[in-house]
Parts: sequence; structure tokens; C-alpha cells
Amino acid sequence: MALLGDTIHNFADALTAMPLGIALAGYESVSRLLDPRSVQHLWVVAAAGVVGFAGNELVARYRIRVGRDIGSAALVADGLHARTDGFTSLAVVGGALGVALGFPLTDPLVGLG
Repeated sequence: MALLGDTIHNFADALTAMPLGIALAGYESVSRLLDPRSVQHLWVVAAAGVVGFAGNELVARYRIRVGRDIGSAALVADGLHARTDGFTSLAVVGGALGVALGFPLTDPLVGLG
């Protein structure tokens, strides 16, 4: 029941943060598509994406394994959510790589994605 309560709480947090996050990321991404700017410290951006992916994947594997062991579909779903967050971090790495290879619009396109 505690996990269910936490799930409802997280869902409510996401509902309130989602419109603002989409609007901000969308605004900044479109702004950078129309007026491209350089991305500073690409290696830091890429490293943060790799660390984000690794951390999310570790958490995902743990939650999925424990969720299956205890028969908790909610915990398995939470693990799959963490894995999806990890893929988002990999997209950041892809954006940094694209910019490093000379495609500056990769960053705002990944932001919109």
C-alpha cells in the first residue's frame, strides 16, 4: 500500500511538472533551432548522460528483479520507467556526439524529442 501511495504521489508530481517541462524544453529547443548556439563542455554533457544512463539502468534492473520476486507489478513498472529515463540519458549522449561531429542542430532536435 505504501508503494501504491508513492505511485499516486509521483503521478501527481509528474502531472504538475509535465506541462512546464514540455513548455520550457520546447521553447528552448525551438529557440536554438531558429538561432543555433554552441554547446559548451560537450564532454561534461556526454559524461553526465553516460552516468545518468548507468545509474538508471542499475536502478531499473534492481527494481524489476525485486518486483518480479515479490510479485509487484507496480515495482516492475517503476523499474521499466527508470530504464526509459536511462534511454533519455543516452539521447543526451547522442545529442552531444552529433554536436561534436559538426551537427549543431542535433542538440535542440534531441531536446524536442
